[in-house]
Amino acid sequence: MPFTPLKSEKYRIQNTGDRIYADLREAIMLLQLHPGEELNIKSLSEKLGVSRSPVRDAVMRLAKEGLADVLPQKGTRVSRIDPHRVEEERFLRESLEIRLLSLFMQQHTSQDVSDLEQLVETQNRCLRETRMSDFLDYDEAFHSVFFRAADKALCWDLIEQMSGHYRRARLMTLWDAKIVSGAIGEHEEMLRCIRQGQTDRLTEIEENHCRKINIQELDLFQQYPDFFTERKE
Repeated sequence: MPFTPLKSEKYRIQNTGDRIYADLREAIMLLQLHPGEELNIKSLSEKLGVSRSPVRDAVMRLAKEGLADVLPQKGTRVSRIDPHRVEEERFLRESLEIRLLSLFMQQHTSQDVSDLEQLVETQNRCLRETRMSDFLDYDEAFHSVFFRAADKALCWDLIEQMSGHYRRARLMTLWDAKIVSGAIGEHEEMLRCIRQGQTDRLTEIEENHCRKINIQELDLFQQYPDFFTERKE
């Protein structure tokens, strides 16, 4: 799919370099720019109507996040999804989220529960309308409520910054309707545990919720081998 710059209002307040970086990052995370696809500085600068310098700077920022590969003599490409990195990013997320669930259960308010309920309803609407990237955004928003309520917003920011490979793999899993409906069911079960004060059960569900990507990723690797790096034995 060809890269189309985003026109979201939130990017208009940024300088040119920040806007280009945000647009490219969004396109990579939404798989509009496919893993392994070339990031040609000259072509992108012409398409965006800017000099090569801010495009080059944006690509270097992406490379530092592991979302682009700068290959000597071969140019620059969107990084392929690295299964080992997916696992590390998943481990980071699980470790932080599991640890804070007890804090969430001690500190959450009725408004937090209401927010979670609304997010599940919105996810169901996204599923009915087949809006999978939006579904994943609201999935992330659901989990961010735990961090906000536990006063650990910095931890959530770290997860978002370090989840480029994990999030892309997650988005690919949502191409399977059964996986999507299963994720909603788990969120609904989490809500039930929160209402009933079942911290241990909530933690158990969250652990399973995070670790499913390991099994699902094996199927993705078979179906879309060009999107992934070689698995390390």
